Amino acid sequence: MKLHVIVAFFAALGSAACSSSSAPPPPAPPVRTSAAPPVSSAPATPALTGTALFCAYGGVGTTPYPLPPGYETEYAVMVVELGNAGPAIADVIVLGAALVDSTGATTASLRRIDHIVVMPPLATPGPTRGTFAVYLNPEGTPFEGRLEPGRTRLRIRFTLDRAPTAMPARCRLEIGGRGMSPLVIAGGVDGSWPT
Repeated sequence: MKLHVIVAFFAALGSAACSSSSAPPPPAPPVRTSAAPPVSSAPATPALTGTALFCAYGGVGTTPYPLPPGYETEYAVMVVELGNAGPAIADVIVLGAALVDSTGATTASLRRIDHIVVMPPLATPGPTRGTFAVYLNPEGTPFEGRLEPGRTRLRIRFTLDRAPTAMPARCRLEIGGRGMSPLVIAGGVDGSWPT
């Protein structure tokens, strides 16, 4: 039975090849003449750089006793300048932040973002305004998560999970956004504010 089916198949194939047909032959596949690679639909990682300009930490001063559950008493502020050489980046967020000691060990970590603002372009330390006066000033516009091309200064104020266990030497911030690899920005600690 199997032999009969195979013979019938080849007979039909032979008669189709020998018969004339008015149907045109199928078109040949397109020939690629360019040596350029195909265009990828995956988004490219934007060219983003970051520089730490300022970092300080401290407490809130007088606190209730006993301390209510969840009452936040320790904060840090970090000011960074981001340089975006590519298109605008959406959904930029802080992925993590920490104060670290001279050995690189974490002394306190991000608990919650308090606020992120875009600093005014003229907000720079000078002879009449020191770094603490400029960078701890609450001026600025709320950052909505979209990083435009060019340079942007952000002030990030965040609560810490605890008071630093040792004198911090450096601040570390990690940010991410749609279509970009996480960016880690680190810089020295400029000091602490009195509580």
